[in-house]
Amino acid sequence: SKKERKEYSEEKQEAMRKLEELGFHNENFLSIVADQVLDHSSYKKANEMYAWGEVIRREDERVKKREVAAMGGLAFVSAVLFLGAIPTLVVAPPVALLPLGAGI
Repeated sequence: SKKERKEYSEEKQEAMRKLEELGFHNENFLSIVADQVLDHSSYKKANEMYAWGEVIRREDERVKKREVAAMGGLAFVSAVLFLGAIPTLVVAPPVALLPLGAGI
């Protein structure tokens, strides 16, 4: 009965009201169908959250790969500058400190 509905959640009461507007009046039927509608809605929301999390995870992995590639590139440039400074140590020691400092 409608008096017992007070113990139901607001969402369930709203679903039951909508079903009554469609012409259904059996209280047990209204309760069961309202539960199924709410459960389906919960599953749908959970699925959407899972899909959203998957998109965020993929984006995060892509950013991490980009950062690793950038660090590798910087290490390579640093190594080239460092190795390029070694021959100049023999020829012009004071000038050799400039690329050596840039490499570090």
